Amino acid sequence: MTKSVLPVGLLAVAAFGAFGQEGGTAPEFEAASVKPAAPLNTGALMAGGSMRISMGCSRPDPGRFTCSGMPLRMLLARAYGLKNYQVFGPSWIDSERFDINAKIPAGATQEQLNPMLQKLLADRFQMTVHRETKDLPIYALVVGKNGPKLKESTGDAKGTSADDALAGRGVPPPPSGGGGQQAMMVVRSDSGGAGGGKGLRMRMRNGLSEITGTQATVSNLANMLSTQLNRPVVDETDLKGEYDITLDFAPDDTVRPGGASGAFVFAGPGPVGGAASGTPGAEAREPSSAPSIFSAVQNQLGLKLEPKKAPVETIVVDKAEKLPAEN
Repeated sequence: MTKSVLPVGLLAVAAFGAFGQEGGTAPEFEAASVKPAAPLNTGALMAGGSMRISMGCSRPDPGRFTCSGMPLRMLLARAYGLKNYQVFGPSWIDSERFDINAKIPAGATQEQLNPMLQKLLADRFQMTVHRETKDLPIYALVVGKNGPKLKESTGDAKGTSADDALAGRGVPPPPSGGGGQQAMMVVRSDSGGAGGGKGLRMRMRNGLSEITGTQATVSNLANMLSTQLNRPVVDETDLKGEYDITLDFAPDDTVRPGGASGAFVFAGPGPVGGAASGTPGAEAREPSSAPSIFSAVQNQLGLKLEPKKAPVETIVVDKAEKLPAEN
C-alpha cells in the first residue's frame, strides 16, 4: 500500500486531479471566515420548544460560498467530492461544527471552488492528510429475482422549498399543525446540479425515512443509498431510464445520513408519527411497522442490496487543530 503525506491544499493536485494550474499554485478565496458554529439548543426542544438547523454548503450568489453548521468530516467530503465514509480522522471531526463565509475571486470557475475550499481548510486547521486505498464493505445494487418495480418518469420535475434551502435560497417553512414534536431532515442527491426538482430527496420525520424524487436515475438512487448506509453502493442494475421513485423505511443502526449535497433539519411542534398533512408520507405510521431499508428496496422497487468488499479511495487526516486559526 502506498501512502503519501501532503498538505490538504495540495492533495487534489497530486492525488485526485481536481485542479491543475501552471506552477502548481492552488487557487484561494479572496477572503474567508471559518468559525465554530453556534451550539445546538437541544434543551429548548426537549422542553417543548422548537429548533431550526441549516446544515450544508451553497452559493447564495455568484461571488460567495457559505457553509453552515458543518462538521469537518463533511467539509472535507465536500472539498474533495467524496462521501463521509471516505474520510478518516479523529472523532471530533464529526462532533465539532463550523460556519464558513468566503468571497470567491472574480472570474473563478466552478472547477476551482473545491481546491479553494481544500486550501482554506488546510490553512485554518493546520491540517495534513494522506490518501489511502482501503478494502471497505460496499453494497451492489442489483435487479431482484422478480424484476424491477420502478415507475418511468413523466418528466414533470418540480422544485420544492427544501430544494431552495439546499441551494442557498432561504429556509423552508416548518411543518404545520398537530400536537407533539416533529423532526425533519432533508438531503438531496441531484440528477444535474443544484436547484430544481430533478433527482432525489430524503426526509426523516419522527423515526421514519422517505426517499422521493422525479426524473431520477438508478445511479442517483445508488448515490442516495450510499449516503444513508454510510458505505459505497454501486449500481449494477444496467437500468438506464429516468424514474419517479418513492421509498419509505425505518432507519436502524446501519442508516447514518451524511455526505449528501446538503441538509436541512427542522425540529419543533408537529404531528406525531407522520408528516404534516398534504406532504408526501403524511399518513401516520409507527417506525416499528415500517420495513428496513433493505426490505424496502427489494419489496418497493424490485431491487436488491448485495454486500461485497472493494477497494475504495480515502483520505486520512494525519494532523488537524480542533479550533480554526484566526480569520
